[in-house]
Amino acid sequence: MSVVSRMIFILVLFATLGGGYVSVFGLSSAAPSAPVKPPATSTAAYASGSSSSAPSATASADPSVWTRLRRRTRVFLLAGRVYLSYKNVERRERGLRRRLGLPPRSDSDDSPDHPLLSPLREEAHVRNAARLRDGIGSLRGFWIKVGQYLSTRADVMPGAYVDALSSLQDDVPAVPFGDVRRTLREEFEGREDDIFSRIDPAPLSTASLAQVHRAVLRRPEADGGEEAFDGREVVVKVQHRGVASLMRQDMSSLRIILSLLARSDPDLDFGPVCDEYSREVERELDFRTEAANMFEVRRLLRKRGNAAVVPRSAAGLVTERVLTMEYCAGFSVRDVAAMEKAGTDRGLLLRRICEAWAAQMHVGGLFNADPHAGNILVSTAVDGDASVPVLLDFGLTKRLDDRMRVAFARLVHAADESDVDALLRSFEEMGLVLNRYDPLEDMAAMRRSLANPVPQSLARQAVRDRARERKMRESAMLEEQEKNTPSVEGQRRKLRNPVDAWPAELIFFTRVTAMLRGLCSRLEVPYPYLRTMAATARTALIDAVPPHERASDTVRPMPSLSPPPSELVTRLRAVAADLVAREEAVGFQVAVVHRGETIADVAAGSLGTADPRPILPSTLFNAFSASKAVLAGGALLLLEEEAVSLDDRIREHWPAFASPSSEKGNVTVRHALAHQAGLADALPDGASLDSLADWDAMVKFVASDDARPAHPPGEQTRYHYLSFAWIVGGLLEAKAGRPYEEFLEKILGPAHVENEAFMGGVPADVPSDRLAVLTMYRSEGEDETAARGNGSHGGARTGPPRRLEKFRGREQMLNPSVFNMRKVRGAKLPSANGHFSARALAKILDVLAVEAEGRPPLLSAESLEAARTPQAARGRAEEEDHDAGMLDDDAAPFGLGFQLHDFVQANGTVVRSIGHAGLGGSVVVCLPELGLSVTFLTNQLSVSRNVARERLLQTIFDYYELQVPKTFM
Repeated sequence: MSVVSRMIFILVLFATLGGGYVSVFGLSSAAPSAPVKPPATSTAAYASGSSSSAPSATASADPSVWTRLRRRTRVFLLAGRVYLSYKNVERRERGLRRRLGLPPRSDSDDSPDHPLLSPLREEAHVRNAARLRDGIGSLRGFWIKVGQYLSTRADVMPGAYVDALSSLQDDVPAVPFGDVRRTLREEFEGREDDIFSRIDPAPLSTASLAQVHRAVLRRPEADGGEEAFDGREVVVKVQHRGVASLMRQDMSSLRIILSLLARSDPDLDFGPVCDEYSREVERELDFRTEAANMFEVRRLLRKRGNAAVVPRSAAGLVTERVLTMEYCAGFSVRDVAAMEKAGTDRGLLLRRICEAWAAQMHVGGLFNADPHAGNILVSTAVDGDASVPVLLDFGLTKRLDDRMRVAFARLVHAADESDVDALLRSFEEMGLVLNRYDPLEDMAAMRRSLANPVPQSLARQAVRDRARERKMRESAMLEEQEKNTPSVEGQRRKLRNPVDAWPAELIFFTRVTAMLRGLCSRLEVPYPYLRTMAATARTALIDAVPPHERASDTVRPMPSLSPPPSELVTRLRAVAADLVAREEAVGFQVAVVHRGETIADVAAGSLGTADPRPILPSTLFNAFSASKAVLAGGALLLLEEEAVSLDDRIREHWPAFASPSSEKGNVTVRHALAHQAGLADALPDGASLDSLADWDAMVKFVASDDARPAHPPGEQTRYHYLSFAWIVGGLLEAKAGRPYEEFLEKILGPAHVENEAFMGGVPADVPSDRLAVLTMYRSEGEDETAARGNGSHGGARTGPPRRLEKFRGREQMLNPSVFNMRKVRGAKLPSANGHFSARALAKILDVLAVEAEGRPPLLSAESLEAARTPQAARGRAEEEDHDAGMLDDDAAPFGLGFQLHDFVQANGTVVRSIGHAGLGGSVVVCLPELGLSVTFLTNQLSVSRNVARERLLQTIFDYYELQVPKTFM
């Protein structure tokens, strides 16, 4: 079956059940094998009570055995005709391809349509869309929900289906008014004329389950409820007679069709999905449940101030098959002409719709699982605001317990932040079990499933782009899979289903996501769906933290210092409070150490954008490349001990580093410290995140002849963002005969930074509330690594990449969100993931380069002078240094492992600093002559201007009357 016909056939069968969940994890047609048992769902009783219908009334409305048999036959015939129609198109297409000399079409073919082939498929779409519309229109009930769902998926469905099935939203054949009257008489025990002074025989709308009529109450309601109606106009929703038994039969028919589908392909076993949906359909058949749902959601939206209307039910006039509610004037959300006439702001309307559903899912935990366009109106009753949505039909809802509600909120927020660690945590919390560990692909897949919708006019090209990307992705995944489990010769290559167990709630979550994104697409608005949903998810995550654990003060009190320079501390605290209040920072620390004494130690903000726990002076931040200052200090200690000399070839001390005759054999200690070794991009072929986090493997690789310099050593200066650690750290270990982190204790020990400085990975027993969570400024960082190369041997990069993003390990290491992963935090990568408090890092530079009372610096004046001498390369790089964006002060020259800056004192004296900046704004700087060491660490990163860093450091340097060089700020 072609990819188009396969898509349509399967969607027709199970799309309304939320079948889109499988695509989230990179497969187009795979069902999980073991669903997690869904929790029991309870529904609160309707606020003021309601009468029950007599059991015999419902039973008398059941269709006959002959009617049910005829309906089931029509269902199977309709599905079979659509299927056979596309099979006939495929047969004709194969013949035409042979005559045209074209290759056979594959399921993943994304080549442009031939002008003689395209009409075949388009005609089939038009023909089958009309066939489906007519068949569903006559079947009604459950199958209308299928058509309604398909008509909202303008982002994936052919236009012919969207156009044809759109009429199913409202234009469903009306039920004779006599049948409606019979049901009213049965439900109200013959009192309907005493309740209503008038019921309009012409229905307002007819949907799959019920028909809605306008009516007027005969008397004011005085027996309780939210508010008396006082004889006002209402609408009465009356369930179709016999629809309950027919819907149960339709679900049974669907199970049969799906079981046949599963026999042909075990990966298409959607039985568990169908079973979960069946349970929810049973609840949808009781209108008393719907009234209770409306009351709960309306109360939630009103409390939160959401601009959305949910009708109020009439107290005492709700039964199992009849729901009476207030009349809300408006027009269909699909009526673009009416929107233009009313002056509706479509972007604002969509924002309010998405915010309403975000509140339901992430805050209230009870959400309408059926947000198709037929259930949303644009209100005409709100004066001066033509963009207020009216939310209808709360029959099909899903209730999440607090654990599951928070898990889905964490998932959405993690996708928006690209926070892999939080995504994995959300999977664990909700019970989603995958049979492979590939968190980067999981993140990419989740972001695809929640991506901003594509306007319908652009959807065709978007579908082609997705098909192309899926083809590349599945090819790469197959290649990776077959490394571990080679396929049997002659056996069809097939991706394994990655899902072992899934939560039942995921069905409804993905269904709502798909339908809301489809609505955005249909209204031709490129709406930021994920960002809207994530904003409410963030609120839910913050609220989930117990109040006593949240930050109570913006700026943390500084420990008792003697004697504290109160003026500087006061200034810093004021600036810090203002930064947090203006939301120009999430969390940060700033510390000043003067000749061994901590002068200022200010911590402010929260651990993360969705974690309101406080930043403390002891909180650990990833300092990124600021860690290189510590590693460089270790190398200079080797010089101090005369264990090595600057112009020694590295292989003299590390024999495994390059063969004697290779060009790399000429790399010296000076070249390594000055970023002139030519190994800036030295990575193994197909380097992954796991391989880059493997210290021993990477040290071995960078020493081998497989890592070849991109230029003769010393000829160019190119920033060695990652490889600096493997070269310098490898040299330390080779010369010292022990792990580099043990050697670095020569610095960390005298600095007295126990438990606040980790250069060999964060230990597993460090609690999460000590770790700042990294985030990027929203307008930045989304594509900060898109243009960066993946050179496997130095700087050479030729041709298109073979692998997908998840295999581009170096680019992933340039993605800040990856460093939130506990696995990466614990890795040994001292050029990019040293974890410190600000005061600890300032103390380390202080003991290295500053003389304090009774304590000389670890580095001699000669070593310090050498370290502060700019190391000019013999020539300039022919291309722009593509890692410049990894530093906030990339214009600064390099000394021996340090970045250098020239500060000017008030008397005109120039003082040259040592230190290093890290990705996003973190920095440590030391001015030895002044005995001053300053550190700024942040968890909200920027690849350009970091306002918090600028203001806080400027405050410090102004206090010391220092003119700051442009290269620094």
